[in-house]
Amino acid sequence: MPRTRYLIATLAITFVAMTALMIWWQLPNEQQQPTAAQAAAGESAKRKTTLSAAIITASKTADSGQQFVSGLENLPASLHDTEVDGGFELDADGNLIITHRIRQLFDYFLSTQGEETLPTIVQRLRAYIHNTLSGNAAAEAEQLLESYIGYLDDVAALDSPVTPGQAIDPAQLRMQKEQLAAVRASRFDAITNDAFFAEEEAYDHYTLSRLEVMQDKNLSADERASRLAALESQLPPDLQESMRDITRYQDLQTLTQEWQETDGNAASLQQMRENLVGHEAAERLAKLDQERAEWQRRVDSWLRERQVILSNAGISDADKERQIDAARGRLFNEQEQIRIRSLESANR
Repeated sequence: MPRTRYLIATLAITFVAMTALMIWWQLPNEQQQPTAAQAAAGESAKRKTTLSAAIITASKTADSGQQFVSGLENLPASLHDTEVDGGFELDADGNLIITHRIRQLFDYFLSTQGEETLPTIVQRLRAYIHNTLSGNAAAEAEQLLESYIGYLDDVAALDSPVTPGQAIDPAQLRMQKEQLAAVRASRFDAITNDAFFAEEEAYDHYTLSRLEVMQDKNLSADERASRLAALESQLPPDLQESMRDITRYQDLQTLTQEWQETDGNAASLQQMRENLVGHEAAERLAKLDQERAEWQRRVDSWLRERQVILSNAGISDADKERQIDAARGRLFNEQEQIRIRSLESANR
């Protein structure tokens, strides 16, 4: 799986999980209850020796009949014809370098849950680790795997069904981000935390800030566009490139609809677009607007002319069709006639 696709999928899943947490969480009385972050850290500590430890223990037994050497034997169907995503890197002394690619590797195998049991997947990963690494590097990779399984277990315990239709509150969402950060801090040291989650942290900050901008009713459409562009420019280069087209398209749609409902001034629309996508792209969009408006003018004119022909009671239906075909051929080229026939059907 290419890195860009992996990154977008991972970040999208993370944001959905954060949204679910936001809807579920109710802030306790500060004088009677610990903070959300403290509660998350305490709960995480309690769980460290529960499910994750049991899974690791089960993965070290062969009672499932699985005997892996490389970890790549008899892969589940979803991994057929794929390359292993992520991997391990060593320094000159043979020590494991903690990078985001380790988490990618774990997620590559863990994505098959449902096709294989979690203990079997962990067996695969342990075999892959020992087939790839040795000595202290292998031991450290195994420890990272155990911590990561525990982390996923902790996060799953925080999830709760989402109430459909409930509005997203950025303040509560930030609170859930603190809770998630507390869970991560309880499982990983600072170096691993940064390597595994720095890109998500940047994306989370961008997403929450973007949500606050979009919900700020005191800002005009072009002011929002300017702030959104500034937020995007603060993303890491890889993430910025991955998200640019998606977010800009969404923002253009949202802000253009808002402009139509409130302002309607052409200069304001142009300024909003320039703030969001730059002058050249805004000019192209303006030209596209003109082309669409001209096309709609031609369509409306044609539909009126066609209706006049159809309403003529003095000629037969066959003559009406001949006149319509002749007029259509005169007014539209072959490609346009395909579009206009579809519109005619919709306007019968």
